[in-house]
Amino acid sequence: MRKLASTLLACAALAPCAAVSLLGPTLAVPEAQAGLAFAVSLRQLVKVADLVVEGTAEDSHSVWEDVPGAGRRIVTYTRVAVAETAYGKPSKDVWVRTLGGVVDKIGQRVEGEATLVSGAHALLFLKAREDGTHAIAEMAQGHFLVSADAARKVTPSAAALLRGKTPERPARELLMGKSLRAAIDLIRAEKKAVEK
Repeated sequence: MRKLASTLLACAALAPCAAVSLLGPTLAVPEAQAGLAFAVSLRQLVKVADLVVEGTAEDSHSVWEDVPGAGRRIVTYTRVAVAETAYGKPSKDVWVRTLGGVVDKIGQRVEGEATLVSGAHALLFLKAREDGTHAIAEMAQGHFLVSADAARKVTPSAAALLRGKTPERPARELLMGKSLRAAIDLIRAEKKAVEK
């Protein structure tokens, strides 16, 4: 078995498809794919988002849905009770749709997507969808956790990403560790600058 494994590794290093021919027609090795994700700036988030709110994730439910370009997938709808609005016109609650979730013991996770946890406070950059729900702008990059203590500090939920070619600092760097009030002030200032 060790010899087969080392042969497969050596073979895969030379040509990914060669490993399939060693194992025969009954086993297919999927082609590995990778992509690069670049950190977005606050300006980019503000340009994409129709609405920026701070609120608490409440109840949620996951369902199977046809996702354009991806086929049948699990998506989760979470009701967020809005506490404060940086800009936009929300109702007291907004429904946020994220990719992934669990339906009937089947789970799907989408890398780079935000996960809204019931009871967690967050600052959300949202873009309106045709059905009246919202998606998080730039996936997890538009989702910032807000501490529940008196400090109300903002923390990005997205992992550190590569810096793009733009000279602007990533939104996560600008907002990380700021108080909720300071973060909202920065967001409002950026929105005014974009609208000029």
